[in-house]
Amino acid sequence: RVVKRGVRGVGPKGGRAYFEELRHELMKGLDYEEEAARAREFAVAAKVAPDLRVPEPLFELTAKRVLTLELLEGETLKDVLARLSDASLHASHLVRRLSDSHRMVIG
Repeated sequence: RVVKRGVRGVGPKGGRAYFEELRHELMKGLDYEEEAARAREFAVAAKVAPDLRVPEPLFELTAKRVLTLELLEGETLKDVLARLSDASLHASHLVRRLSDSHRMVIG
C-alpha cells in the first residue's frame, strides 16, 4: 500500500525507487560472505584502537547464509555496562573511550 501511494513527499515512482534501494541494501546485508569481508576490513581498521578488539571472520566456516566470527575471551560491552553502578567506573569515561575508539577506526 505504501509503495502504491509513494513515500510522503515523494511521488509513487520516487517511492518505488526508495524501496528498491532499501531492499537492495537489506539483501546486501544478508549476504554473509560479503558481510565477512566488511567485518575483516573493520577488524583491520580497528587495530589502531588499542582498547578495542574486533572478532575476525572465519572465512572457511562462512557461507552466503552463515557468518562465523572468532570467539573472543574477556569482558563484553554488556558486562561493562552492567558494572556501571560500580563507583570505580563512570559512564562518561566509558562513553569517552568508545568515542575515541570510534574516531580512531572511522576517522
